Amino acid sequence: MTRTYLIIIFCLLAVSSFAQSKSKCVEDMEELYELLKKTPSYKSQIKGAKAKQYQRLVQHLEWRVRNTSDQFECFCKLAELFDPIKDNHLGFYQLPHTYIDPSLYDDPYVVKAYRKSPESKNFPRIDTDLDSIENMLAAKPAADIEGIYYYDTYLKAGLLKTENPDSLVAVILHTEIPNWEKGQIAFVLRKQEDTEHYTAYYAHPVHKVFLLVNNEKFINGSFPESRFYGSLSNAIWRKNRITVEDYSSLPDNYQTYELKQLNEQTQYVRLGSFSASKANVMFSDLFYTKLENDLQAKNLILDLRNNSGGADKVAKKFLKLLGNYAEEHKIYAIVNNRTFSEAEKFIIELSKNENVITLGETTNGTLAYGSNLGTKITLPSGDFQVYLTDTKDSGNYLNYEGRGLEPDVALNPQKDWIEQVKEEIKQSN
Repeated sequence: MTRTYLIIIFCLLAVSSFAQSKSKCVEDMEELYELLKKTPSYKSQIKGAKAKQYQRLVQHLEWRVRNTSDQFECFCKLAELFDPIKDNHLGFYQLPHTYIDPSLYDDPYVVKAYRKSPESKNFPRIDTDLDSIENMLAAKPAADIEGIYYYDTYLKAGLLKTENPDSLVAVILHTEIPNWEKGQIAFVLRKQEDTEHYTAYYAHPVHKVFLLVNNEKFINGSFPESRFYGSLSNAIWRKNRITVEDYSSLPDNYQTYELKQLNEQTQYVRLGSFSASKANVMFSDLFYTKLENDLQAKNLILDLRNNSGGADKVAKKFLKLLGNYAEEHKIYAIVNNRTFSEAEKFIIELSKNENVITLGETTNGTLAYGSNLGTKITLPSGDFQVYLTDTKDSGNYLNYEGRGLEPDVALNPQKDWIEQVKEEIKQSN
């Protein structure tokens, strides 16, 4: 079985059957270029020879899409403008026009109407022998990125390499929901240079619009960045259909702040957010006061798993307190892939103290820049939206962008992380 057909899926050929003086996609690209040039990350990284190379990239991509009317091809080409800029806070995605609300999945008239819509008919797909693809991928070992993946119980997809060995495409093999069809493309991955990370184009499970993820990884048989707001569940694309215990992460409803005594010599502190919302600022202030009074054990397990960051004004009081504590005590800080943004800056600064040991897995790698304003701008076609960053890299964190902080000690995701850290403390003392 050849893979020639996959080249088309990966946006390498023009697909429009007609030409026009300036396509909507070219107008979008011109606008996106102007918007990105104003961001702090572009200004600090793309200058001199790099700026000339970037301009040539824009001209090349404009030429490639000058005649296209295909939204997916346009999305792929527009997304390439983000590649040279190391700024994982930037966002880019299609806007939904027509989709089935999950409450109407059982309505045959709604489903039939959707299937006849341009959004459904023109959705990218692979027209080939899906049974052969499934049989081939089913034989792949668990550690191989190629294979069969599941999105909860709703979708089953096969991920396979294209003729470009650094690119993969996932095709729907089975669906339990009527907005998807077999053969349609669930997501596309592009391997990034010099890292083990991927640039991903994910189709939203409900809205079926594509969104750009600049910093995807293949961890424990899953893609941890494949979470979708407003979706059917909190699932991610993973190889295991049956949910297995994964101690690397925490439930979304896990409490944000916690202090408890584990034994005579060890306390546990949970810092789950540095959000600047009024409610969180109030709770964080109260918790800070509690730590000031009650933090006293010889050893401290600091849990930063799933801390998605927030504001420096919330984090810095804890950083100062724990930094002082670490002058005479040991801190064992737990981090994971969902530790990112302000939380990554926090642990990088805290770990400069020799009494701080980091454990777990590499942090997310989304920290150098950020957004105070949360600016979202719709491109001229009305088909795409960009989320812009507006803060500078004030702490020289660019080397961690896209890479994250690697822990001193890696922990086994199939065993309780707190127990593993307690064992590490026992061996160290």
